[in-house]
Amino acid sequence: GARAADGVIVINTKKGSSTGDIEFQYNTFVTIEGVSNQDYLNTLNSKDFIQVAEEIFDPERNTYESVTAFTTSGNGIPPHEQILYDRYRGVISDATARRRLDSLGSINNRSQIEKLLYRPSVLTTHTLSVSAGKKGYSFYGSGNYTGTQSHRPGEKDNRYKLNLRQNFEIGKRFNFDLITDLTYQDKFSPNNINVDSRFLPYQLFRDANGNNIEMSHMTELNDSIRNVYENASRVDLSYTPLDEVDYAYTKNKTKSIRNILGVDVDIVDGLKFQGTYGYTVNSVDNENYIDHLAIGERTELVEFTVVSSSGATPQYYLPSTGGKYSVRSTDVEAWTLRNQLSYVKDWNYKMHQLNLIAGQEAQEQLSITKLSQVRGYDDRLQSYEQVDYGALSRVDNVVKPNAYNYPQYGLVISSLGSQRYFGRSESITRFTSYYGNAAYTYNRKY
Repeated sequence: GARAADGVIVINTKKGSSTGDIEFQYNTFVTIEGVSNQDYLNTLNSKDFIQVAEEIFDPERNTYESVTAFTTSGNGIPPHEQILYDRYRGVISDATARRRLDSLGSINNRSQIEKLLYRPSVLTTHTLSVSAGKKGYSFYGSGNYTGTQSHRPGEKDNRYKLNLRQNFEIGKRFNFDLITDLTYQDKFSPNNINVDSRFLPYQLFRDANGNNIEMSHMTELNDSIRNVYENASRVDLSYTPLDEVDYAYTKNKTKSIRNILGVDVDIVDGLKFQGTYGYTVNSVDNENYIDHLAIGERTELVEFTVVSSSGATPQYYLPSTGGKYSVRSTDVEAWTLRNQLSYVKDWNYKMHQLNLIAGQEAQEQLSITKLSQVRGYDDRLQSYEQVDYGALSRVDNVVKPNAYNYPQYGLVISSLGSQRYFGRSESITRFTSYYGNAAYTYNRKY
């Protein structure tokens, strides 16, 4: 139709033969790709990194007070910078600083990054097909499984597909085909962290005893500020990346059904009718869970914690157990109607050729999206806590201020104001087009 002004791509799917024999076919392949080469990026090793860090260190331009300050945001201090500042401030001696810096310079974390944060990717496909037919009827059916193992540990992607094409011939002038396609896809992703060779080259993720290493310097809080907020809120704000992997997950399930009916009728010599009628249903369900132990949830809890006086019991305005659970479902229903008449005729041994095409196409797509989010969700009991978001519209004297509730700037608006228990949206799109084409060729040239 009108959308095909720049051309179309026609895909002819497999169909059964009319020989009467039943044929089975099995195909499979496995593709394995090794762990990505972390040496591909030309980055400094630990020794060179420490040397450059010492050369560009300027404690007078970037004072310790400025890098440790916290208003509505801040920054953690990586280990090598903390050593440099401690030496400059006289907290440690030159010898101690030199020994600690040399120790960092002798560490290489590439091996841990490759072993703990990456894995070989594997793509596996299995397809079993069957076809048969006789005069007037043939079919081709197939079942397919595709398993995708990505480079990130814990991620899963499994897809199952069933396809059936049936061809019917009624007389010499009428035939039609019906294609039915079922697809189911199941995906899972843990809370993996994104790290490559551009990360601090000396920072290990696991010690020699197999314990995950804390890296609180990667958060927005330095040690002194974090200790103040932890004591006031009684919430641990430390950060251990490998622990975080199990504190959140995302699940995605997709189900789709596709039906396409094709009709082909030879009306008279040269005049043909072709019709295509499609109906598709697609459903996508997405789940996202973030446990209260995740650093983002703990930080948010402290931002909505109030302590009336020093040493007083903190009052939590958000649930301190369970987690944040979000679901999002999208259902799409679509149909297509396409009718076309074509006329092809030639005379005098193809001295004159005439081609005429006229058609109409109509499409409709209905999309409905629903989303819901709860807090304090217990994944085992499937229960959650009620939260009064209206009461969170203004929270004064919180333990940890942010850009939304920092009283000195007159900002005490809740950052959770846009979060709702339930949301629903619906859209419908319709498209109708008419098209036609006429072509005359003389002597197969003009």
